[in-house]
Amino acid sequence: MIAVDAAAWILGIYALVKFRDLLRERYNFHAIDHLIWIVIGAGLLVATASYAQRLAADGKLGSALVGFATMAVLGVLNGVIGIVFATRLLKINGNLNGYKKPLAYVYLAGSICFLLVVPALVGMVLLAAWSVLLGLSFFQGEELEELEVV
Repeated sequence: MIAVDAAAWILGIYALVKFRDLLRERYNFHAIDHLIWIVIGAGLLVATASYAQRLAADGKLGSALVGFATMAVLGVLNGVIGIVFATRLLKINGNLNGYKKPLAYVYLAGSICFLLVVPALVGMVLLAAWSVLLGLSFFQGEELEELEVV
């Protein structure tokens, strides 16, 4: 299980770094250069806390409450970071091949769910949908001028 999660995290980090590179090269957009590392770090912090909570689980109410409080605080932290990230995505000078607003709004909605803690499961689904949109934005290349055949 840990190996699968580690592979998913490595691929996710790679995708986010490539997304940052795409925004730099194609749109000369640098507003998320440092923020992308904060998003990655906050996500890794949640994953680490989740694994630590599973390992330390002893079935006592106190342990469960500490684990829930930790995840709630980290959820709020990720929510705030995600809202900042999503609002910065809306400032891109271009439309990301039609994916700018869907990427920003889905990430914003997922981050709000994490911020509110209770609908965090909905937030996880929304961030999974965001990952699909991110992949689609990579597969659709630059807008190219139509070639005239003589």
